[in-house]
Amino acid sequence: MSFPNKDRKLLGLIGMRVMKTALAVYVCFLISLPRGNSPFYSVIAAIISMKNDSIESMNTGISRIIGTLIGGSFGLGTILLINYLDISLFGHFHYLILSLILVPVIYSSIRLHSPSSTTISCIVFISIAVSHIDNASPFMFTINRVVETSIGVLVAIVINNFL
Repeated sequence: MSFPNKDRKLLGLIGMRVMKTALAVYVCFLISLPRGNSPFYSVIAAIISMKNDSIESMNTGISRIIGTLIGGSFGLGTILLINYLDISLFGHFHYLILSLILVPVIYSSIRLHSPSSTTISCIVFISIAVSHIDNASPFMFTINRVVETSIGVLVAIVINNFL
């Protein structure tokens, strides 16, 4: 039994992408320590952005950041709207609003000529609009989400470029 790219395998079993992904996750964990933030979103972004080569990582990372900015913007706007209108959370009307706002989220990705960011923009929008903690600032919550994602993407791209 032979392995493709044998020279890029550790002990003939573990590929460089596996090792680079583990290293990127570890670096995201380390970056989170002095910041005192959860590395959850940066770790996810690093895992998703780590690809077989640096160009593919860069393209995936750019789509991820674009999608995060779109979803984050709509998520923040939705939180502010829901708070302003004093809409009860986690009820029929709240879920209807969230579902309908997905239409402009998706449309924005397409209009920005970034269809590959559509899925992540929807995920980020829903994650922000649904998981926002009532006593946290919606602005800080959204900014942290975008910053954490950007950290993970950048870590994956740097590691993929140098290893």
